[in-house]
Amino acid sequence: MQPYPFYDLHRLNRWLLPMLVISGVLTIVGFFHGIYSLYGVADVSQETLISALLPEDQSMLKTDGYIRASQILATLIALTFFFVVWLYFAARNLVAIYEERHHSLANSMIIFTRLMLGIFFALRMMIAMWRRSVPVSHEHRAENWLVPLWWVLLIAANICKIISVYTLTNADQVGVWVDSYSWMTAAYSLYFPLYILTWRLALAFTHLQSRRWDQREKEVDEILGETFHVGGRKEKRRWHDPYPRALDALSLLWRNLKGPSKKNPENIQYISRKTTANDIIPEVTVGFGGDVMMMFGKPWAASESLKAFFAPCDAVMLNMEGVVTDCAKKGPDQKHERDIITQLADMFPAEKTWLSFANNHAGDFGPDECDCSADQFSQAGFHRVGLRNEPFADLHPSLRVIAATQWSNRHDGDKLAWLDETPEQYRRDDAFNLLFPHWAYEMECYPRPWAVTHMKRWLRLFDGVIGHHSHTPQPLALHDKDGVNALAAYSLGGFCFGLTKRNAPGLMHYGYGAVAKVTFGRLRDNPERFAVGEIEWQFVECFPREDGVVVSDLVDQIPYITVN
Repeated sequence: MQPYPFYDLHRLNRWLLPMLVISGVLTIVGFFHGIYSLYGVADVSQETLISALLPEDQSMLKTDGYIRASQILATLIALTFFFVVWLYFAARNLVAIYEERHHSLANSMIIFTRLMLGIFFALRMMIAMWRRSVPVSHEHRAENWLVPLWWVLLIAANICKIISVYTLTNADQVGVWVDSYSWMTAAYSLYFPLYILTWRLALAFTHLQSRRWDQREKEVDEILGETFHVGGRKEKRRWHDPYPRALDALSLLWRNLKGPSKKNPENIQYISRKTTANDIIPEVTVGFGGDVMMMFGKPWAASESLKAFFAPCDAVMLNMEGVVTDCAKKGPDQKHERDIITQLADMFPAEKTWLSFANNHAGDFGPDECDCSADQFSQAGFHRVGLRNEPFADLHPSLRVIAATQWSNRHDGDKLAWLDETPEQYRRDDAFNLLFPHWAYEMECYPRPWAVTHMKRWLRLFDGVIGHHSHTPQPLALHDKDGVNALAAYSLGGFCFGLTKRNAPGLMHYGYGAVAKVTFGRLRDNPERFAVGEIEWQFVECFPREDGVVVSDLVDQIPYITVN
């Protein structure tokens, strides 16, 4: 189970700002219209009944009432959002910064309950949150006055409003209305600077927590600080999904129907389709693809353009997701026919193809069938990696690939290599060390914040990362690693799948992925250091032709993602 991720409060500020602006506009309108109304009845006797005023004067007071009610409602919505939602995520960020608490519904309810109880002592709570949000330096402490001043304005404005609303409810004479409305005018005068300070406070908290989070990241050791939950390691799962929380499985079902999530919280973008990452002396070029999924008895073929894409490569590496077996399939088990062996060999020579078995479906039929399936590929000439006794493979004297999985649908019988077992232990000196992980969540077009954090940590331990499991492709990006551009391919998505159908809910979203061609070698200006050089990638889609053959083919664009 993952720890709480850090939440960028700028995302909530986009909602908070319009709420405060609407409240502020209504406050200004209410203030000036109220002054106009006070002057309008200034010459009327204080004992005059409101019901006896001229129709236009009664209409004027009713308009004041409508504006007042609108301003109170808008303020209630804005402050409720601030206290219930914004402060919750601010408090949760402090948990992410200072505690290693698992991200669960129970812990979220505990955080929320404590926050709600703390509102009764809001000044003390806010000051404590402010102090914990301030980075470890003295340059940000000058604005400590923000919280007390904001709290004084909040209390004063609400006192004036409560008195005004209570007295206006019983106002039947002009004099009583004037006295009561004077309290509302005072409330207006206090609410407007309160909105400004609320926004100023939100920006300050956002900035301080971001700085504090950055400091925390710099303090993390080189070893991974987050612990992977590994579903299926020693448990018999009723629904046979890899994720530890039912909510994750339900959200995946929803994304199957409506389409993959296009949220990009960390704004990770694709590199150009042809990119020179570093100036290297080329030594080996490897092609990479994503998940080889079950074909459901349908013939599969690679298009001529896909074959041509891989043709210049010295090796190709894919994620072999599923088991070649005669056992009966149950539920989401991934079962392959032996035909997939010859079909893959037809795309690229088997003796130059590496298959990773570190994924959530390799254990679908038990450890014995996992071994049997891997043996069949080996007998056909394929190379294998990602098993416990084969966690890495040297594709070239200058390139080592280490494969491991975060998930397994079923108990794997200790056959698979796992990401929580320090895969960095298999690094080799005097070589480029590439991590090939099966990780994160399905049907998401961009990585979650915790995945970006993991990627940055992995790049301290490995020279590059190429992931899979999401079924939809995720960005290929470059991250700086001590002055060198390191490849961070979050997920190549799908490679082939037998049940894809265009415009069919639940099936239309599984036909997309990406393939990449990467050249590895030594830096020209520092031959002791390895790096990636030329990177070429393309989207790929897999759908049936009219003759029933399911074909994986290169395409320029796919739904959900737009790349120039």
